[in-house]
Amino acid sequence: MRSENLAVMLTDMQGFTAATARQSRDENARMMALHDALLAPVLRAFRGQRVKSIGDAYLVLFASPTRALLCGMAIQDRLWDYNRRAEPDRRIEVRIVVTLGEVTLVRSGRDKDVYGEAVNLASRVETLTKTYQTPVLLTQHTLNSIRDPADFSIR
Repeated sequence: MRSENLAVMLTDMQGFTAATARQSRDENARMMALHDALLAPVLRAFRGQRVKSIGDAYLVLFASPTRALLCGMAIQDRLWDYNRRAEPDRRIEVRIVVTLGEVTLVRSGRDKDVYGEAVNLASRVETLTKTYQTPVLLTQHTLNSIRDPADFSIR
Protein backbone atom coordinates (compact mmCIF):
# COMPACT_ATOMS: atom_id res chain seq x y z
CA MET A 1 0.00 0.00 0.00
CA ARG A 2 1.36 3.42 -0.92
CA SER A 3 0.02 6.97 -1.04
CA GLU A 4 0.77 9.43 -3.83
CA ASN A 5 -0.52 12.71 -5.17
CA LEU A 6 -1.95 11.72 -8.56
CA ALA A 7 -4.47 12.76 -11.18
CA VAL A 8 -7.50 10.48 -11.15
CA MET A 9 -9.51 9.98 -14.35
CA LEU A 10 -12.94 8.41 -14.31
CA THR A 11 -14.52 7.53 -17.63
CA ASP A 12 -18.16 6.57 -18.07
CA MET A 13 -19.92 5.40 -21.21
CA GLN A 14 -23.02 7.48 -21.86
CA GLY A 15 -26.20 5.42 -22.25
CA PHE A 16 -24.55 2.15 -21.23
CA THR A 17 -27.35 0.97 -18.94
CA ALA A 18 -30.05 1.62 -21.55
CA ALA A 19 -27.97 -0.07 -24.26
CA THR A 20 -27.36 -3.19 -22.18
CA ALA A 21 -31.08 -3.49 -21.47
CA ARG A 22 -31.96 -3.72 -25.17
CA GLN A 23 -28.97 -5.75 -26.37
CA SER A 24 -28.04 -9.40 -26.05
CA ARG A 25 -25.09 -10.51 -23.94
CA ASP A 26 -23.05 -11.03 -27.09
CA GLU A 27 -23.86 -7.50 -28.30
CA ASN A 28 -22.92 -6.12 -24.89
CA ALA A 29 -19.63 -8.02 -24.96
CA ARG A 30 -18.85 -6.67 -28.46
CA MET A 31 -19.69 -3.12 -27.34
CA MET A 32 -17.34 -3.42 -24.33
CA ALA A 33 -14.60 -4.94 -26.50
CA LEU A 34 -14.93 -2.00 -28.91
CA HIS A 35 -14.90 0.45 -25.99
CA ASP A 36 -11.70 -1.18 -24.70
CA ALA A 37 -10.12 -1.21 -28.17
CA LEU A 38 -10.81 2.50 -28.63
CA LEU A 39 -9.73 3.71 -25.17
CA ALA A 40 -6.91 1.38 -24.09
CA PRO A 41 -4.31 2.51 -26.68
CA VAL A 42 -4.93 6.17 -25.82
CA LEU A 43 -4.58 5.51 -22.11
CA ARG A 44 -1.29 3.68 -22.74
CA ALA A 45 0.00 6.44 -25.02
CA PHE A 46 -0.45 8.99 -22.22
CA ARG A 47 0.97 6.60 -19.59
CA GLY A 48 -2.31 6.23 -17.74
CA GLN A 49 -2.47 3.33 -15.30
CA ARG A 50 -5.88 1.69 -15.49
CA VAL A 51 -6.52 0.55 -11.96
CA LYS A 52 -9.87 -1.07 -12.55
CA SER A 53 -13.02 -1.24 -14.59
CA ILE A 54 -16.37 -0.74 -12.94
CA GLY A 55 -18.89 -1.97 -15.49
CA ASP A 56 -18.42 0.47 -18.36
CA ALA A 57 -16.32 2.91 -16.30
CA TYR A 58 -12.54 3.04 -16.03
CA LEU A 59 -10.58 4.35 -13.09
CA VAL A 60 -7.19 5.54 -14.37
CA LEU A 61 -4.24 7.20 -12.60
CA PHE A 62 -1.76 9.67 -14.08
CA ALA A 63 1.39 11.20 -12.63
CA SER A 64 0.43 14.54 -14.19
CA PRO A 65 -2.92 16.38 -14.39
CA THR A 66 -1.79 17.87 -17.72
CA ARG A 67 -1.18 14.40 -19.13
CA ALA A 68 -4.60 13.28 -17.84
CA LEU A 69 -6.30 16.25 -19.55
CA LEU A 70 -4.45 15.63 -22.81
CA CYS A 71 -5.44 11.96 -22.63
CA GLY A 72 -9.09 12.89 -22.06
CA MET A 73 -8.99 15.17 -25.09
CA ALA A 74 -7.32 12.46 -27.19
CA ILE A 75 -10.00 9.95 -26.14
CA GLN A 76 -12.70 12.38 -27.27
CA ASP A 77 -10.88 12.90 -30.60
CA ARG A 78 -10.63 9.15 -31.15
CA LEU A 79 -14.31 8.65 -30.32
CA TRP A 80 -15.31 11.53 -32.61
CA ASP A 81 -13.40 9.90 -35.46
CA TYR A 82 -14.99 6.50 -34.78
CA ASN A 83 -18.52 7.88 -34.28
CA ARG A 84 -18.57 9.91 -37.50
CA ARG A 85 -18.26 6.62 -39.43
CA ALA A 86 -20.34 4.38 -37.14
CA GLU A 87 -24.00 3.56 -37.43
CA PRO A 88 -26.03 5.64 -34.94
CA ASP A 89 -26.78 2.63 -32.73
CA ARG A 90 -23.06 1.69 -32.64
CA ARG A 91 -21.71 5.06 -31.52
CA ILE A 92 -19.87 5.29 -28.23
CA GLU A 93 -19.84 8.44 -26.14
CA VAL A 94 -17.74 8.68 -23.01
CA ARG A 95 -17.81 11.29 -20.27
CA ILE A 96 -14.53 11.97 -18.50
CA VAL A 97 -13.70 13.57 -15.15
CA VAL A 98 -10.21 14.43 -13.90
CA THR A 99 -9.49 15.18 -10.26
CA LEU A 100 -6.25 15.53 -8.35
CA GLY A 101 -5.22 14.51 -4.88
CA GLU A 102 -3.57 12.06 -2.57
CA VAL A 103 -4.68 8.51 -3.19
CA THR A 104 -3.73 5.15 -1.75
CA LEU A 105 -2.98 2.41 -4.25
CA VAL A 106 -3.56 -1.11 -2.95
CA ARG A 107 -2.37 -4.27 -4.69
CA SER A 108 -3.34 -7.76 -3.72
CA GLY A 109 -1.94 -10.31 -6.13
CA ARG A 110 -3.21 -9.31 -9.58
CA ASP A 111 -5.99 -7.10 -8.17
CA LYS A 112 -5.55 -3.35 -7.78
CA ASP A 113 -7.68 -0.70 -6.16
CA VAL A 114 -7.31 2.93 -5.24
CA TYR A 115 -8.83 4.95 -2.41
CA GLY A 116 -8.91 8.59 -1.49
CA GLU A 117 -10.83 11.83 -1.67
CA ALA A 118 -9.84 12.38 -5.32
CA VAL A 119 -11.44 9.05 -6.26
CA ASN A 120 -14.65 9.83 -4.36
CA LEU A 121 -14.79 13.32 -5.84
CA ALA A 122 -14.37 11.98 -9.41
CA SER A 123 -17.29 9.64 -8.87
CA ARG A 124 -19.53 12.45 -7.63
CA VAL A 125 -18.44 15.06 -10.18
CA GLU A 126 -19.02 12.72 -13.15
CA THR A 127 -22.76 13.49 -13.10
CA LEU A 128 -21.92 17.17 -13.73
CA THR A 129 -20.67 16.36 -17.22
CA LYS A 130 -24.35 16.14 -18.18
CA THR A 131 -25.24 19.38 -16.39
CA TYR A 132 -22.44 21.33 -18.08
CA GLN A 133 -22.74 19.37 -21.34
CA THR A 134 -19.03 18.77 -21.56
CA PRO A 135 -17.26 15.52 -22.44
CA VAL A 136 -14.25 16.31 -20.20
CA LEU A 137 -14.62 17.96 -16.80
CA LEU A 138 -11.88 19.06 -14.40
CA THR A 139 -12.18 20.18 -10.81
CA GLN A 140 -10.88 23.67 -10.04
CA HIS A 141 -7.97 22.19 -8.07
CA THR A 142 -7.02 20.10 -11.11
CA LEU A 143 -7.30 23.10 -13.44
CA ASN A 144 -5.05 25.12 -11.12
CA SER A 145 -2.45 22.34 -11.40
CA ILE A 146 -2.44 22.16 -15.22
CA ARG A 147 0.78 23.27 -16.83
CA ASP A 148 0.00 26.23 -19.11
CA PRO A 149 -3.84 26.21 -18.81
CA ALA A 150 -3.98 29.06 -21.35
CA ASP A 151 -2.99 26.48 -23.99
CA PHE A 152 -6.41 24.87 -23.60
CA SER A 153 -9.89 26.06 -24.48
CA ILE A 154 -11.42 25.91 -21.01
CA ARG A 155 -14.81 27.27 -20.11
